[in-house]
Amino acid sequence: MVIAAELEHHPFAPNWLGSRGIPGLVSVIIPTYNRSALICDTLSSIAAQSWPSIEIILVDDGSSDDTHAVVSRWHAAHPSAALQMICQPNRGPANARNLGAGLASGEFIYFIDSDDLIVPDAIELLALPLTGTSEPFSVAHIRNADLACHPVPGDTEGLSRIVTGYFFSSRWMTHAALYRRETLAAAGPFDEQLARGEDTEHLWRILATSGPGPIIPNFIGVRRLHSYGHLCVGRSLADAARDDLTTIGHFTEWAAANCLIDRAMARSIVRRATIVAIRAGRARDWRSNADAIALLARMEPWRHPLKLLAYSPLKLRWHAVYAPLGLTIELLKWLRDWLMRLKADVRDQLGPAKATKMVDWSVKARECTADLGG
Repeated sequence: MVIAAELEHHPFAPNWLGSRGIPGLVSVIIPTYNRSALICDTLSSIAAQSWPSIEIILVDDGSSDDTHAVVSRWHAAHPSAALQMICQPNRGPANARNLGAGLASGEFIYFIDSDDLIVPDAIELLALPLTGTSEPFSVAHIRNADLACHPVPGDTEGLSRIVTGYFFSSRWMTHAALYRRETLAAAGPFDEQLARGEDTEHLWRILATSGPGPIIPNFIGVRRLHSYGHLCVGRSLADAARDDLTTIGHFTEWAAANCLIDRAMARSIVRRATIVAIRAGRARDWRSNADAIALLARMEPWRHPLKLLAYSPLKLRWHAVYAPLGLTIELLKWLRDWLMRLKADVRDQLGPAKATKMVDWSVKARECTADLGG
């Protein structure tokens, strides 16, 4: 294991991911911060992969616990794993991912957080659609689960989707996708100014610069929900609206700077900003509501230059804040989630003979670590 106290490397350098990677090699980037209780499970799930050519780049982002010692012991027990560990002061997950990607040697790059797990053939399933093709990336599905890898009942958050023409509705979890090196180079590094939502903003940039990739109809891993500094646990409606607005704003600035905003993208931004304005209004977060309205106004010249004259602040505020439309959206979302849960319950009752590719994730996730003592 190679350990560096700190590297003189800036992820925003012009040659970031500029060179060609080693053919067939998958570089796995793992940022970590105070996850000594969970990191070995993640490392073992990577070491158990069926894909033959993998390097692991672990970036310890200023951990104050015993992460360094725990990882060192894990590597001593698994000397065949190609592990490189870099330690740096705390700079956030975006910086850690950028640093790791900048050190990657592989043709393909895979990001996974230090508390998540994947099944033994996950990387192989993602890499096969990229081998011998020009696809920019491939995506599969993820299950939310507890620390014992029991799936959250009726959960649909980990279902990946790509919506042509409206990529703000496109989504996938961080460890659901495998990228070509050139795809990440075209999109640029993760936005280090975003404390949350940097992965979402980055996938929007990937779609804007490289277009869609194939979705594999398999669940390949779990995202474990826990209390060990999980950023998405316990957020209020106001926090979620504020984070969403910040993410949209940063993406809009990037798209405008790269001359990528056209009428179609402006329509997408307006739709997303309207939803955020409604949510902020329902949460009584008037500042975020006003910021969302300002973003709506910014997009109007791209859509209909003269239409902006028809908008008054009172009209926008009335449209964006008050409850009927917001309540309707929330009701439709609840109905959609209820139907998805009902569908999942019916599918589970059919049994393994009729339920195609159903997986017992409490067993499959443990397969990643059991044989390697993780």
